[in-house]
Amino acid sequence: MYVLPDALRSEFKKIFGTLIREPDEEILRELTKDRCPVVCIGDVVTYTLLSCGIRMDVAVVDHSTCRGDFVHKEKIIAMIENKIRICNEPATISDEAFRTIKEVMASTFPKEKPLLIEVEGEEDLLLMPAVIHAPDGSVLFYGEPDAGMVAVYPDEELRNEMIRFLGMMEESRWKSK
Repeated sequence: MYVLPDALRSEFKKIFGTLIREPDEEILRELTKDRCPVVCIGDVVTYTLLSCGIRMDVAVVDHSTCRGDFVHKEKIIAMIENKIRICNEPATISDEAFRTIKEVMASTFPKEKPLLIEVEGEEDLLLMPAVIHAPDGSVLFYGEPDAGMVAVYPDEELRNEMIRFLGMMEESRWKSK
């Protein structure tokens, strides 16, 4: 398990990709064009892509936003039928969550049907294992509270930055192999 110490919280709040302040269908189609897989981390970004009719392969949600219940939870559940559940406590990356994300990112894309990973707890830090294990050519989206959403195109530099973060987390067992 990885635990985010208070001292790293501000560093993890930096934006790791392109901020989209007002996402709409045209912008999202351009950002996902020729990208595979398309991965969403967070309820609002998942709902936004679904509402715009954007194809996605994987969505990771905890059915809340800004520590409150997400009002469109049932719509996400109804729109994505292929689901798995994992546990991941707030401000952590559990072994189960890390392993699941790694396995999903190693699977075949594009997915015939999107996969919804429902997190009991919190999904915020799952961007890290998703970036580390995302195949080349992918795009990941995550929410930036009160700012919009962020599109991330994983590359070697960003993967190494995420590995560095994991190495600084408490109880970290990251091995760079």
